[in-house]
Amino acid sequence: MKTMTKILLAVGATIVATVVIGIFVMRDWHFVIIREKPTLFFTLFLWGLVASGLCWGWMLSSRWVYKVVFLGAFIVSGFLFSFSKYQKEARVIVYRNAAEHGDANAKYELGQKYEYGCFEVGQNKAEAVNWYSKAAKLGHADAQYELGDCYAKGNGVEKSEAEAVKWFRKAAEQGHADAQYNLGFCYDEGNGVEKNEVEAVKWFRKAAEQGHGLAKLTLGLCYKRGEGVPQSEAESKAWLGKIKSPRDLYATGAVFFESDKSEAVKWFLKAAEQDEKSIDGDEKIFVASAQHMLGLCYLGGTGVPQDKAEGIKWLKKAAKNGDKKAQETLGEMDGILKQKGRDLK
Repeated sequence: MKTMTKILLAVGATIVATVVIGIFVMRDWHFVIIREKPTLFFTLFLWGLVASGLCWGWMLSSRWVYKVVFLGAFIVSGFLFSFSKYQKEARVIVYRNAAEHGDANAKYELGQKYEYGCFEVGQNKAEAVNWYSKAAKLGHADAQYELGDCYAKGNGVEKSEAEAVKWFRKAAEQGHADAQYNLGFCYDEGNGVEKNEVEAVKWFRKAAEQGHGLAKLTLGLCYKRGEGVPQSEAESKAWLGKIKSPRDLYATGAVFFESDKSEAVKWFLKAAEQDEKSIDGDEKIFVASAQHMLGLCYLGGTGVPQDKAEGIKWLKKAAKNGDKKAQETLGEMDGILKQKGRDLK
């Protein structure tokens, strides 16, 4: 009886504490839910009381059996609620309210959530464009770039190269490297603007000077071919020589792969050889991808003399670094060899 009295007192104290916290500490969050959907707030409030009661029951129970029951119920209820529609709905309301009444960055962040999808907000390209547009009009450079990219690809909005150029330019003028590169590409290809190789080089240079890998590659190729600038092998080598990260080295190899397989292999090799260096997780992905491509090139004699042993060596390195395609390729090769009574060495 005494234990039950303690539990009831604890639950009563929890109710008072919840009300106080709701009014004085988290009033903005609570008031948003109350204003937008009172029934949802009531559901959240009830769950809070139940969870608090279970937690207090666990702490105040004297017998271990009761403690296990209360703790188990608390964990299960918390897990279920965390993935419930109520939790998702509440978060969406809070996000949208923050974006509606917040600064440009809040609008941009909500646009990101809608573009790529997240636990609370499902992927919705049109809604992403809506929020990018709101942020872009407030001068948010990242939002301007993303909006331009949506118009360029027709993601969530009707494709318009002219609109893409408009927003790329706004972001580029604020120093956004990706936007500068894309704007240069638009001038180079004549997408949404009159083709102008000199203007293209201007924007490629701005992006390259900020360390943009593809811009360095493109600028190097412009000097090599004499497009928009006087032809200069020295300048070409200088810009291509600034490409250092595994991501950029791999991307360069991928670009060359369409036109010059042997040149592509050289760049894949540069990326693949960085395996021994201390690099972060994201860059490691591109090292593995380069090793995978290098392995395939040696196996097929693409851009290099065919050398199956060398190919397998690089595929094993890629597989060790987590490249799933390399793992699948090795698995298939091993299966074929085992059928012939041989092993993959």
